[in-house]
Amino acid sequence: MSTAAKSPTESMESDRCSAQQMAASLPRRYLAVLASVALLLILDQAVIQPLLLQVSLYAPTINVAGRQRMLSQRLTKAALVMQAFDQESEFRRSREELGDALSQWTRAHHGLLHGDASLNLPPTTQPEIQQQFARLTPHFEQMARSARLLQTMAAPGGDAERAALNQQVAAMLRHESAYLPTMDRIVGLYEQEARRQVLVLRLSGLAVTVSVILLMVALAYLVLRPANRTILEQVQQLEDRVAQRTSQLTESNQALTREIHERRQAEHRTRQLSDQLAHASRVTAMGQLATGLAHEINQPLAAIANYAESCAVFLRSDPIERAEAQGAVQRIRDAALRAGGIVRRMRNFVRPQPLQDGAAQPRVDVNALIREVAALCQAEVAGADVMMQLDLSSDLRDVHVDPIQIQQVLVNLIQNSVQALRSNPRDGRSLTIRTNGDDDTVQIQVADNGPGFAAADLESVFAPFFTTRKDGLGVGLAISRGIVEQHQGRLWAESRPAGGAVVCFTLPTRQKDGTRVEHDAHCLCG
Repeated sequence: MSTAAKSPTESMESDRCSAQQMAASLPRRYLAVLASVALLLILDQAVIQPLLLQVSLYAPTINVAGRQRMLSQRLTKAALVMQAFDQESEFRRSREELGDALSQWTRAHHGLLHGDASLNLPPTTQPEIQQQFARLTPHFEQMARSARLLQTMAAPGGDAERAALNQQVAAMLRHESAYLPTMDRIVGLYEQEARRQVLVLRLSGLAVTVSVILLMVALAYLVLRPANRTILEQVQQLEDRVAQRTSQLTESNQALTREIHERRQAEHRTRQLSDQLAHASRVTAMGQLATGLAHEINQPLAAIANYAESCAVFLRSDPIERAEAQGAVQRIRDAALRAGGIVRRMRNFVRPQPLQDGAAQPRVDVNALIREVAALCQAEVAGADVMMQLDLSSDLRDVHVDPIQIQQVLVNLIQNSVQALRSNPRDGRSLTIRTNGDDDTVQIQVADNGPGFAAADLESVFAPFFTTRKDGLGVGLAISRGIVEQHQGRLWAESRPAGGAVVCFTLPTRQKDGTRVEHDAHCLCG
């Protein structure tokens, strides 16, 4: 849905209103952000952080302390199993279980007292918990001593071994009854200390939160309000300056619009003149070829007359010579087609061509195009006693070009060479058209053995209206370069070391990706 474009005054008024609304909404936005941040800080400090701290700080210690009771029970259970079985296999299995429980139990006990990084245990520093560990230590050491002695015993074979085993098991059970309540008190003390630390951390977090809120409130009064006043003043100043500049920009915009319109009109006139000039150049070239082409047309016309007279003779004979008459009729047809082809080439060459983009260009066989141009210019070339040779590569790719425009380039180059060769002796005038190429480009060379180009003129010859002939207009090479460049090619001139000139141009075998080729080939671009 289209809308009318805003005028500069309406746009300025809209910008002014937007700036005022933005400045007025800044305090509300800041307070909304302040409230959101305060709420998040309170939620973090009151709910999330205490839970994380409680789990991460005391959970490993409380977990290991609780496991100590389980390990002590596992230790006494293994001792009781050793006491109950006399079989060597059962006794040995229970003894191994007792050794494994003893190793874990001893390591955890020392870790709780002195710290163990691998178990994530800090050393115990609370005096009350250390006091309970001091009460626990004698029972721990006696149970550990009895367990180590049991590890050294074999399955009882007599009463003495049985009595020693029973004695150590009884000692473990006696000390375990004192060990377990003391360990329970230690676990309770750890939990109590954890709750106390969490409470301290929560109070500290709340204090930090309150401090942050107070600082942000102070920031609102000390920074935001002065900043808001400053912004409003600057917006007002900016509006005044915009108002001063609006009229100047409006006038400049109107002047620019007029200039663009005038430039477009001038470009349109230039394109029309360029098109007319290129068409006139082709008509002029055809005028130069007219004498030779008239001779070329007279030959098939004279042949038609002779064959028609012969046909009449054959038809008057008795009996009628049908085979000879049919042959004469066929030769009349061939001569008429030849004359018609010459006229068609002339008409196509001088006909104004509509502009086409790259996608509409036909695929053209360059060698066939050159042969057609050579036939068109053969009369003029022969009239100037120039020997024209074609050296055409047989493996060229087709190109997408406007054939009439490329013919115009070739005709211009051939006529320039013929004019240059008139200064040579009649028996030494040579003109060669050569082609070669690869997968990406096709190159066409027009070489002669004339006087060549001066070193200073190798680039100047392509400038519009530059000519070295008295009767020349100086637009042929300029038009030719414009045509080649609009076909995404390149045209340049060289001097041959042995004398003479070479003019080369290239044509791409495929369009460049994303490039639209506008074949306004008549633009006089140097």
